[in-house]
Amino acid sequence: ISRADLGDVIGDFTRIYASTLNYTITLELKRGWNFVSIPLNPIEGNLSKIFGDITGYEVYLWNSDTRSYEVATILRPLRGYWIFVPENVTLVLRGFPLTYTLSYLSRGWNAIGSIYDETKLNVIEGQAYEFIIAWDPIMQHYIYANIIKPGQAGWIYVRGPYAYIELTPTK
Repeated sequence: ISRADLGDVIGDFTRIYASTLNYTITLELKRGWNFVSIPLNPIEGNLSKIFGDITGYEVYLWNSDTRSYEVATILRPLRGYWIFVPENVTLVLRGFPLTYTLSYLSRGWNAIGSIYDETKLNVIEGQAYEFIIAWDPIMQHYIYANIIKPGQAGWIYVRGPYAYIELTPTK
């Protein structure tokens, strides 16, 4: 998988290791806001095709360079997406699972996504908090987390000018 295949992932540099096996992930979106990611390089990432006949949804992503939200039209791996749905929704995506990543993050808040297995965060170089702030879609509030589950997104804060982070399976 090349950077061109993934588009603008996170930061200026991301090294990704993906399986060549085709997998399915089911995202169970709860009514209201959900902070999610896709732990695979999707076969189809276009939101209008993913949501099909479902209406009333909104999808935003965080741009860490401009420090602002943008409307998303495509889901890409390793990014955190805010998705609003007026009712509970189940989305099924197929693609090639991400098994490991090494990413460059810029100063400030970065919305990161998961890999295909339960994931732990390691700061390899730079100054970043080594915990994740995740979202509880049922209670509709933030929680601190030591891991990111497949399909979950999280915030990480980089205190210095940059940080290299590694996402690896907990097992």
